[in-house]
Amino acid sequence: RIGDPFVLDRAPPLVRLSAAKVVDQVIQLSATADDGQSRIAMAAYSLDGKAWVPIFADSGIFDSSTAKMTVRTDRLEVGTHLILVRAMDVAGNVGVADAVVAVSRADE
Repeated sequence: RIGDPFVLDRAPPLVRLSAAKVVDQVIQLSATADDGQSRIAMAAYSLDGKAWVPIFADSGIFDSSTAKMTVRTDRLEVGTHLILVRAMDVAGNVGVADAVVAVSRADE
């Protein structure tokens, strides 16, 4: 017996980051994950190579192949910081984007 055809998704989501804003030593940026075949299942960010922190869709739920998210860090030390944002689709494919952000003193 021949079964019904199915789609095999091996492509990762495309993750894009907006220009980061820094206010009072807090980084905020918008991220978008797009996947042409599967629903986005989860997302997270990592700051300076530390543990991944879950982030959620701005709509409150990952329910489509496109998700918009907002990353907001805690107050950071002055200096240059690396933010990685990753998104995974329901097929387990992972896409990643990064940004390097300079943080200066809050009063500058």
